[in-house]
Order: sequence, then structure tokens, then C-alpha cells
Amino acid sequence: MTHTKVVGLCLAAVFALGAVVASAAQAGEYGRCLKAAQVGKKYTGGFEDKNCQTVNPAGEGKYEWYSGLDRPLGGPLKPGYTSKTTKVVLASSYGRLECKTSKDVGEITGVKTDVDLITFTGCTMGGMKCNSEGQVAGTIKTNKLNTTLIDNGELGPGGAEPVVGEVWTEYAAAGGYIAEYECPSGPLFARVSGSVSGVNARDVNLASTTGKTRFEGGHGEQDLLTEVSSTGLSWEPAAPSVQTTESTIKTNEKWEIKAALPCEPYPACL
Repeated sequence: MTHTKVVGLCLAAVFALGAVVASAAQAGEYGRCLKAAQVGKKYTGGFEDKNCQTVNPAGEGKYEWYSGLDRPLGGPLKPGYTSKTTKVVLASSYGRLECKTSKDVGEITGVKTDVDLITFTGCTMGGMKCNSEGQVAGTIKTNKLNTTLIDNGELGPGGAEPVVGEVWTEYAAAGGYIAEYECPSGPLFARVSGSVSGVNARDVNLASTTGKTRFEGGHGEQDLLTEVSSTGLSWEPAAPSVQTTESTIKTNEKWEIKAALPCEPYPACL
């Protein structure tokens, strides 16, 4: 009997520790909330609900949180996603670049990171069609982008931070410029550097295959710079730029962005 009690206490301690570890997931991270394993009739998860918001302190919850690319043994992992937007505007003192649509292909690469490539179509500036090198008129493709989740208590490149319950996604070039393009009938050459952070919704503290990211002055952080040149050799001073659009995201399986505190239903959290 004594041995049985000791084993039982040890198992209880292990499950409780599991719950603490699960609930200690860092804020502003990608992850998946999945059905927990069972031992006999008891579940062994750290959370009660399918969004992994309510901790089960005994470690007997029906759901478990898996951070980033962690997965249960043999479980599926599909970190890819796509996104699209309608009208996109990039405005600076040098002019207003407008694109009718954009499409994005990306993949989650870690707890707080992913990579992206974005293609903008129907792009014009001052009535001139613009394109990146090798693309048809009106099409601009970004260089490889690295993205990072930023939560309350974490500062963006410009020193701003999300409010409690809000998570931003920061987009920045993996190296060099975010995008480079020309408007041949100008002639005008332009290149964009820096970073931009949008506010996430619909998948914040909610397991979902869809999400939204809003980019706009006063929402998130705008740290973009645009440079222009008439020759492509000498460049005018970099000008602060603001991107305005809303991206609709579709993931290959249910992912969740865990914030410090629950973000209210979209669009209230924006």
C-alpha cells in the first residue's frame, strides 16, 4: 500500500509539473492546442478547453499545448500558410504606390518566427505601372521576408509595443531590401527597407485555420523607409512610409497565436 501511494504521488507530481510547463508557454507564440493523451480514463493535458486557455492544475485536462514546431509523437505538422489582400497602399513623401491585390506564401519556422514571400499585382504610382525585376508590368515581388511575433512587454524596432492581449506580426527583409521595383515610363526606381508590424486577429488565443493581420498607421508599428532614384545609381534620402492593408490568412491546419491575455473577438481587439 505504501509503495502504491508513493507511485501515485509521483505520478500526480509529474502531471502537475506538465500542467505548469504547458501553462508557462511564452506569450506571443505560435502553437497548437491538441487533444491530450489518456492514461486509463484520465486525460494528461495541461488545459481544459480546445483553445488551451483554462489551465488544469492537476494535469488532467483534455487538451495540451504544443509550442512552435513541437508535436506529439507521430502527430501531423503542417506549418505552411497562404494569405491575400485587396488594395494595398504604400505612401511616402515620394508618392503613393497602390496595388490592387497581393498574395503571400509562408511557413511557420519556430515558436515566434516564420518566412514569407509576397507578390503584389496591379501596382501603379502616379498612373505608371511598376514592377520588380523580371516581373510583368504591375507585378512586384518581395525579397525573402522574416516575420516575428511581438507581444505586450516586447518592443518593436521603433520602440512601440502591443497592448495587453494584442500580438503583432513584424515583417522585415531577411537581408537587404524588402522590395525593389521600377516604374519604367517614369523612369523611377524605388526600394523599400525597414520593417512593418501588423495587428493579428481571429487566431489570437483561438485555434483556427484563418486569421487576419491589419496594417495601418496607428495600429501596430510602421518603420518602413522608401528611397527613389531617377537613374538607379544615386538615391534620394530615405523617406518614412506607411503601409495600409488587411491580410486574410489561411493555414494548413489549426494554429493559434497565444497572447498574454485573451484578445476580444475581432474586430474589437483592433
